[in-house]
Amino acid sequence: MCKKLIFFVLLLALCITSLVQAGNIIWVSDFFDDNDDGDPDDHEWVNLLRAAGHTVDYTPGWEDLDDAKITALNAADLVIISRCSNSGQYDDGDEPTQWNSITRPMIVSSTHLMRSSRWKLLDHTLIWNLAPADMVLADGSTISGIDGTVGPSSFIVTAPGNGTVLATIGDGLGLGLPWIIEWEAGVEYYDGAGQTAGGPRMFFAAGTLESGDEVIGRGEMNLTDECLAFFMGAVDTLLADNTPEMKLFDLATFIVDSGNIALELKGSLLVKIDATLAALDKGNPNDAKVAMNDLKALINQVEAQEDKKITLEAAAEIIQRTNAIIAHLGG
Repeated sequence: MCKKLIFFVLLLALCITSLVQAGNIIWVSDFFDDNDDGDPDDHEWVNLLRAAGHTVDYTPGWEDLDDAKITALNAADLVIISRCSNSGQYDDGDEPTQWNSITRPMIVSSTHLMRSSRWKLLDHTLIWNLAPADMVLADGSTISGIDGTVGPSSFIVTAPGNGTVLATIGDGLGLGLPWIIEWEAGVEYYDGAGQTAGGPRMFFAAGTLESGDEVIGRGEMNLTDECLAFFMGAVDTLLADNTPEMKLFDLATFIVDSGNIALELKGSLLVKIDATLAALDKGNPNDAKVAMNDLKALINQVEAQEDKKITLEAAAEIIQRTNAIIAHLGG
């Protein structure tokens, strides 16, 4: 039985490597033209994403959320909050909770929105504007980060709270401030924040601070080519993590690693996950229905074995994850 489990996990891993990374992205911008060149200051970011094959919704009007806009945000594959924004337009009333409750993956590049006075992702309000700057990655290596000839980015002088730091400001500035931070869904951003990540979240400082003299715009592309590659990699990673295939891989990993499921049930559940992946891999319009039927059969089997071959807690976790995949597929 163990050999069968290993086989299915390897098969799932091979399926994941073939995932298409292109996705539907909502780019939230206020369309400022502070450098007075006739284009929104952040348009180069959108052009880059579209050139990479992504579909990008680049329209104004996100300052005041309503049910329709929240539905649209939760239907996207990825939401990116541009530095080309006025943070004071996004924190009225329940807006911080509304934005934090979005279930889709989100990259926030507006440092000002991260503050404890806005969306409460980080427990401070002090911001330093820095350029040029090197980025220190989690493995200790350093790359050139901000192109000082374009303009500075903003960084909060604080610890990452309950997030995981993936990169910091280089030691050349003597700072070590967080540059890239990620939070898993369901995590309170910092102790006492009262705000929780509704889906995967990432802070990635990117885009210029406006100069106010029509020289530097708000949110212009100011990352070096080397650092920009990390930004695009973050986009691809969040998109891949959000696919039904990746969620199925995570579900399979949970099943294999769990000590609360009988081995014979594990094998049977993994067979159904394999069948689901095979259906999705065909790419036909009706295959999502076949995949959803396989997943519903998985749920039925789990429910039938609750408190027998699987604990109630493990069963609830599998059912919740499976229903989320079914919802993603349109069920």
